[in-house]
Amino acid sequence: MLYNELLDEFLSFKILEVKNSTYKTYKKRLSLHVIPYFKKEEHIEDLTPKRLMQWQLDVVEKSGLKISHINDIRSNFYNFIEYAITIGKLDRNPFDRVKRIKDGSPIEEMVFYTYDEFCLFISSIDDKMYRVFFLLLYFTGIRLGEARALAWDSVNFKTRKIHIARSYTDEKGKNGEVKFTSPKNGRDRWIDIDSLLYDELLSLYYESKRIAGFKENELVFGRHKPLASSTIGRRKKKYAVESGVKEIKVHGFRHSNASLLANLGVPIELVSKRLGHKNIEITYKRYIHFYPSAQLPIVNKIDQLTQGGLTSFNRMNYILFQIIDNIKTEIELYNYSFDEKKYYEDIYSYINKLRIEINNINRV
Repeated sequence: MLYNELLDEFLSFKILEVKNSTYKTYKKRLSLHVIPYFKKEEHIEDLTPKRLMQWQLDVVEKSGLKISHINDIRSNFYNFIEYAITIGKLDRNPFDRVKRIKDGSPIEEMVFYTYDEFCLFISSIDDKMYRVFFLLLYFTGIRLGEARALAWDSVNFKTRKIHIARSYTDEKGKNGEVKFTSPKNGRDRWIDIDSLLYDELLSLYYESKRIAGFKENELVFGRHKPLASSTIGRRKKKYAVESGVKEIKVHGFRHSNASLLANLGVPIELVSKRLGHKNIEITYKRYIHFYPSAQLPIVNKIDQLTQGGLTSFNRMNYILFQIIDNIKTEIELYNYSFDEKKYYEDIYSYINKLRIEINNINRV
């Protein structure tokens, strides 16, 4: 089967399996970096490991993309070939014999606001709606799309909780109407809100209710139309400049919330649930560095085992073992004369015998 025809078929099935935004990412990556590389008359059977190695090298040299991005494209390409295997066009995936590109670039620093920096940032905001918007992002850690999609009927003032059940990613329906999707992990969640955020939300709610035609299903931010991401970005930059703090990405408020909770001693398991991560492994991978003391219990347990829990006999045995191990290494590495070597071997034997005797006493 022709490679391009199968790719079109793959994309037509993919749109049924993933969110529209994910489908668009797939299509864009494959259209820009995969389809142009292969000739229209090529068959799927022509995708050999060597051919894929050449493609991978070509993308690295000509695209100017980060290695992490190229590996994401490779993953999309890999899934396409897996589809070919599923429908019987290939027996095995040639990508299995092509190594992923190692990313030697330094890890990007996670930029976020400390509590003091956020206090400066929020104090510069004179627009009530945007003040509540950024308070919500900072103190709940919800995603930008989740905040843009939040409606008043998802805010429960009696229980002091907000219901995160949908998201918005600038997608439009067939007739240009606003289109909401489920949260990123596909699950809804309830988030408790603090007193400051509660008071600010309640005040904004009463102001909104005074507007003619108000409905409970209106958006908290924007009423009938979600706030534009570009407008949010401009406002964020404006307030950062006016307050004299560094500018961070909108997603940086999510990192800021994780940092805040870590500093308050909130267990990482609760942080994971609050942020709506699919599993706790994601939270560990991204935010474990916010918990510098997380490994202290492990270290303390080992210290108890190797120090307080060890008898004097065990400690002496360990010391003697280190000595004979060093003597053994000395004999093996250096070219001693026969007499010198015999001298060190006698010392080795004596200390080892002493160590064995200590072990026997300890067993009694």
